[in-house]
Amino acid sequence: SAAGAIQVLGSGKTAGEGPWQLRDTSIERAAHPYIMASYLLDGRLPQADRQFIELYSSTDSEGNRLMSSCVYVVRATGQLQASWWSLSTLGSGGDSASEHSVITSANTVTKADGAIAISVSAYPSPGNWIKAPPDRSFTLQFLAARVTQANVTARQPETALFSIERTGC
Repeated sequence: SAAGAIQVLGSGKTAGEGPWQLRDTSIERAAHPYIMASYLLDGRLPQADRQFIELYSSTDSEGNRLMSSCVYVVRATGQLQASWWSLSTLGSGGDSASEHSVITSANTVTKADGAIAISVSAYPSPGNWIKAPPDRSFTLQFLAARVTQANVTARQPETALFSIERTGC
């Protein structure tokens, strides 16, 4: 189906380990129309070409579907190099924007060594926390500003990826 083609051709695996998919908005890619369609079907405007990188995941690091009935800890697996980034939850099917939650580099508390841990759950948690959409599966979206011309040219994320650990259900 067209929706399946849009989902498959509009993204690709990242070079690193983990559950993250890369959505490359480069206009030179043959899949560019599918990538643009994936944004529009989500009710969002596409990112400007080569300004940001967008990664998303619908599974935890073990391959289990992300569910709002579970609790997750999302950890940076290395030092984040982006000048700005955000991590948000996106519900599946027919949800309203009020059910989305986001945390950014500007409002995240980091440890002395630069480590970041963010809880994702339906109920508040101490420390960095974003709310999971109610009663359904969801997707995590990582958006980061590109920081060097070399990365923009190479179209590779310079930022470290986050691991997604399920801690309970």
